[in-house]
Amino acid sequence: MDEAVFRRAARRFYSGGDFKGTVKEVTANRKDGERHCTSCGLPAGVATLSACQRCKAIDRLVFYCSKKCQTADWKTGKPPHKTICGKKGAIAESFLAPKSAVPAAEEEDDGFPPPNPGYKRSPALLHQLKLLKENPQVDYVLVRPYPYEDHGVMLQDAMGGMFFKLCMRRAVCGHSPRQVGMMFKQLEPSAARAKGFGVEKLKKQLFKEYGVDVDAEE
Repeated sequence: MDEAVFRRAARRFYSGGDFKGTVKEVTANRKDGERHCTSCGLPAGVATLSACQRCKAIDRLVFYCSKKCQTADWKTGKPPHKTICGKKGAIAESFLAPKSAVPAAEEEDDGFPPPNPGYKRSPALLHQLKLLKENPQVDYVLVRPYPYEDHGVMLQDAMGGMFFKLCMRRAVCGHSPRQVGMMFKQLEPSAARAKGFGVEKLKKQLFKEYGVDVDAEE
């Protein structure tokens, strides 16, 4: 919310003349559990809040103080509201943190076991691990050329997701064609649905990351 709009709203709720507070000051003093604007954080006592009707229908309470805040959260919220609006238990499959222009050059603390002695992870694999660290809500990232947005994949089946992570933890430690082949099978449906990506690009990406030709493993 703009400061000017905020001050006009505040004057309607606070008596005694001019209001000196700022959006930041009011949101910092907001009580836990108090209804507030999802975008700017203003509490109900200062701003007139409207609920998202699609989310209200599934018993999720999401409020906005203005059309501007609703539009901002729809596009750039964390996650963007358009990816979860009206969806029960939704986590945006395509929502990712801002993409890095340059792949990681060195290994870092990525939450995976260290590589086996003599095994060097490829730059593409290091970049994948970096993206997964930045986006822990997804299981794998379909990488598109910069500056286009990457596509996060979150496997819906809980057991399948656990199996995929187990395969990946083994594959990142050393040359593991069988594990990569099983990862491909899990990712294939998502890659086929991803606009502008496809199964063949998934095969190429896995080859860049792991040096494994999944067609040769079938």
